[in-house]
Amino acid sequence: MPPGRCPPVHERDRQLGGQRTAESFNATFKRETLHGRKHWASEREARLDAFRWLNRYNTRRRHSRLGQRSPIAYETALDTA
Repeated sequence: MPPGRCPPVHERDRQLGGQRTAESFNATFKRETLHGRKHWASEREARLDAFRWLNRYNTRRRHSRLGQRSPIAYETALDTA
C-alpha cells in the first residue's frame, strides 16, 4: 500500500477485532486473578496463580461465545452430535 493511504475498511476491522479480543481477555484476566490483591509472596506464586486461571479459563470457565458452556462441555456436545 502506498505511504499515507489507509488500509481498506475490512482490513482495519480485522485488525481491530483482534485487538478487542486481546483487550477483553486481559481485562478478564485482571478482574478474575487480582481480586484486589496488591502483591504475591513470590514471582513463582504469581505465575502459579496466572497458570491456574489460564487453565480454568481454557477448560472450565463458561464462555458467552459458546452459549454459556465451558469449552469441555461444548466439545463434548459436538462429539455426541
